[in-house]
Amino acid sequence: MRKAFYILFLFLAASIGVHAQKFTASPAQVEVAVGDAFQIQWDVEGNGAGLKLPQITDFDVLMGPMQSSSVNIVNGRMSESFSYIYRLRAKKEGTFKIPPAIIKTQKGTLQSNEITVKVTKGSAPKNQKNGKDDGTEGNGGPEYFISVTADKSSAYEGEPITLTYKLYLYKVAQAQVANAKKPNFTGFWTKELADKEDKQLIPENKNGKKYFSAVIYKTIVYPQHSGNINLEPFEMELALALEVPGSNRRRNDPFDIFSNPFGNPFGNEPQYQEYRKKVLSNPITLHINDVPEAGKPSGYSGLVGSFRIHANIDKTKLKENDALTYRVTVEGTGNLQQLQAFTLDLPPDWDVYDPKSTDAPGTKTFEYTIIPKKMGKYTIPSLEFSYFDINAKKYITDKTKEYEITVEKGSGTPSGAGSGLSKEDVKLLGQDIQFIKTSTSGLQKEPKPFY
Repeated sequence: MRKAFYILFLFLAASIGVHAQKFTASPAQVEVAVGDAFQIQWDVEGNGAGLKLPQITDFDVLMGPMQSSSVNIVNGRMSESFSYIYRLRAKKEGTFKIPPAIIKTQKGTLQSNEITVKVTKGSAPKNQKNGKDDGTEGNGGPEYFISVTADKSSAYEGEPITLTYKLYLYKVAQAQVANAKKPNFTGFWTKELADKEDKQLIPENKNGKKYFSAVIYKTIVYPQHSGNINLEPFEMELALALEVPGSNRRRNDPFDIFSNPFGNPFGNEPQYQEYRKKVLSNPITLHINDVPEAGKPSGYSGLVGSFRIHANIDKTKLKENDALTYRVTVEGTGNLQQLQAFTLDLPPDWDVYDPKSTDAPGTKTFEYTIIPKKMGKYTIPSLEFSYFDINAKKYITDKTKEYEITVEKGSGTPSGAGSGLSKEDVKLLGQDIQFIKTSTSGLQKEPKPFY
């Protein structure tokens, strides 16, 4: 027995040793053009401390380091991994090495592999400032950029923030968008706003210059944790057409070539020069604050905004085993998507079915089916709902009114939705029984097959 246990111990030890902790950088090799954006990341399996990422000096840091984590369970074995992500942009030609990162773990210090980045000439913008694409071109080329604005730069955890992404173009006759990539709003609830406009370019003055602009994306984000959060950029490819100067101008005198040597005496269609560019939105940081601990109710819902709650019931007098419908509605401004169903405080011998949830703009309703089992007088107590009011900067607790219920003795044979049925039967009621078709209109004989 002791020998068998010893062998089993050695087997387990060997199995554990097979799953050695890993720390890798990816991709190991990158090839991009000057001005292109790319992403690198370090992945570590298990817990670690004292992470030391390499200094990045040969590239523009657009975002990072951004951190994410995941938990995997395979055959009952749980493993946790962490990722640290940078989004970079190449600013000069050459081959560059990003040194390994270092992290301390319970099994010692781990070092990742290095990353090799080859940067080719490509089609980088001709006019750059400090290596960063400022959205302009030399030699009379087009100017372009994406601007992201937030209706507030500082907010509480759970407070809605509206983000607007707008494309600006200057000296551009035509523009087409391809491969638009929206940001990954990690750590946020998001709600995209319906775009009722047709994204037509409209004139707009910005910084003393007349541009053409269009809103390309608009969303509401609800932060789920505090801290300074750097948002990923909005990324897209642009096909821009710039009219060649003088290509469609008519001369005052068609036969006088000296009055306008670049004019077109016949007024033909203008000529265009095409530019293909990749453009990113400007960096933006949101400062998210924790809701205060002082005065936080024990039943705090986690919602931030302005709300009110009310309830209604379809009947207050019924017989044993009959069903009643109880609805709870929360209205207001805030992230109602994350609101969970309420737990009702009812007699233990009552049947309560899982509520049906209904969402509408600014409203969320939970509909409960309740079946009292015994006669008597009962009370459905009021429900309390607590939230943090962003205007008053304090916690508010609202409550529904309570209802007095009278349950009378049944007639022997139970009636209503719960009459001798299980909860599963009630859920399927009205779904598995259909009306019989009594009309014969529209019926015809089945045709014989033709070969």
